[in-house]
Amino acid sequence: MAFLEKFTASEQDRLIRLPYQAGAWLSSQDDTGGAFADFKEKRALKNIIEDQSKGMFVSAFVHEVMADLSLREADWEKWDVSEKTVLEESAELPVLITEKLSEEQADAYIKSVMAISVAVAQAYREFDDNTSFAKALLITMKLKIDRVFGALSKQEYDSERLLAVSHEEDVALTKLYDTLRQGLKKDKETEMLLEET
Repeated sequence: MAFLEKFTASEQDRLIRLPYQAGAWLSSQDDTGGAFADFKEKRALKNIIEDQSKGMFVSAFVHEVMADLSLREADWEKWDVSEKTVLEESAELPVLITEKLSEEQADAYIKSVMAISVAVAQAYREFDDNTSFAKALLITMKLKIDRVFGALSKQEYDSERLLAVSHEEDVALTKLYDTLRQGLKKDKETEMLLEET
């Protein structure tokens, strides 16, 4: 815990909680799919946290955070996942990391929080075989319009990704990213990840 030791106990708790809180908050942004969607999104959240806790990172700091987060799974359901809490912490913690460690560590932390949130948003397809004909037609038309605009702007659209992230989740991802980046330099790699959703 070489990096986390530079923070107070309270700061450590906040840093460790936010990746889970952001993913859980994202899951609550769209109620399409009901309990089945919630189950898939919570499973995706747990899986990505476990994967990140075991993986190798450019940032040893992020690895410490994710390993501790995985160990605290029993506490996850007790943590506040309200928009107010998630966005307040998202605004404050990257600045705190920059002050105590470096902007590179803050960028790595932001990428981790966003990767978790994007994975949760993509866990449940908003459009499947059970969708009504009218809704399927509307979504199909929207995709065709998006593809036309994409072709005109020389961007490629992956319809599976477009189907996996609802408008509400997309708005929440953008809000989360903008809040995390407040006061820090723009990061092109994370912006590209967000644009892919």
